[in-house]
Amino acid sequence: MTDELIDDEEFAEPFVMRERDVETPTGKARIALLVCEPLEQAGFVNAFSTRVGGTSLVPKDDLNLAHFKGDDPANVTENRRRFLQALGAERATIVTARQTHSSERVMIETPALARDPQPECDAMTTRLR
Repeated sequence: MTDELIDDEEFAEPFVMRERDVETPTGKARIALLVCEPLEQAGFVNAFSTRVGGTSLVPKDDLNLAHFKGDDPANVTENRRRFLQALGAERATIVTARQTHSSERVMIETPALARDPQPECDAMTTRLR
């Protein structure tokens, strides 16, 4: 282990907002993503979603990605498709958890675990692609 100093200027503003147009059944929609550039530069595809550009009704055109919010499952499926297209990760699978504000964590070790019902935890890790 080295005691190298990290240049704080390099990581002063690691998150950037990006907007991408995606194809929809009725034309195009604009999706806004918050991306961590240091993770991206290290080879990790990553983004935080925003509410912009979705199909959910509340409040309007909401990009809800959660199946447990009482939304129409078809809306959530389309929102997830749009989010992954905007990220350039159309073949990826979104894996979510029900946050519990605890110390519970789950290791996703197989693709089957990624398809299981949402675990109740606050952290998820994996070595899967």
